[in-house]
Amino acid sequence: MITGSCSAEVVMSSFLSYVSASQRAVIQKTTQNDPLSCEEKLVLFSLFNDFGMTRTPERQNYKDCVYKVAEMCCIYRSLGAMGKICQGIKVYAGLWTSVKESDINELYHSMRPAVPGVLSRIKYEFSDHSITLRCAEERIKEYLEIFIEDHIGDQGLPKLLQYWTASNILVPTLHVSITCQEGAGRCPFVNSCIAQLNLSRMFVSCEEFVHEFKCYLDSREAQEFDSF
Repeated sequence: MITGSCSAEVVMSSFLSYVSASQRAVIQKTTQNDPLSCEEKLVLFSLFNDFGMTRTPERQNYKDCVYKVAEMCCIYRSLGAMGKICQGIKVYAGLWTSVKESDINELYHSMRPAVPGVLSRIKYEFSDHSITLRCAEERIKEYLEIFIEDHIGDQGLPKLLQYWTASNILVPTLHVSITCQEGAGRCPFVNSCIAQLNLSRMFVSCEEFVHEFKCYLDSREAQEFDSF
């Protein structure tokens, strides 16, 4: 049975990639039995409440409760989704007997994208004939990752992915190509058919990059299906 073959470490690792940064910090303190501040307790209790725990547990039970929530989030909900798929799609029965835990995790993380998962799937196309250009492109890579981590976050990923790939789920590879467009032409544009985001190397600061990307992502033009 899948639930029996999934270790506690795998469950917690998956769960930590799902929750927000503030929740992750509190959970890590809880699992290490570190004392929590009042604000941190509120974060923890809010998380418990989201998963149907209406009674405040005793301090010595925090760790167990966190693991129960992690199981509910990463195992039972995933199995429920797989059950719906199995019931709704008529295929060769042997297919479902070969479904592995990794397949379910992949499906779950694709449908509930998180920042670490998105960053790990980005493939950059860099210039290889100029050190100067490569340095400029590495700078744009850094700007993009700061933008995703600090300004988009998990909550904003569906909108970003919808623009990038024409789908709000996480595809296997997210491509980034660095261009030399200047002026008005340096706004980000995509070829969503191949999940390719094209970024100009002409930005001189992260603040400038973040401002223009946010403005464009919020514009009406970005809401339309872009394919070049």
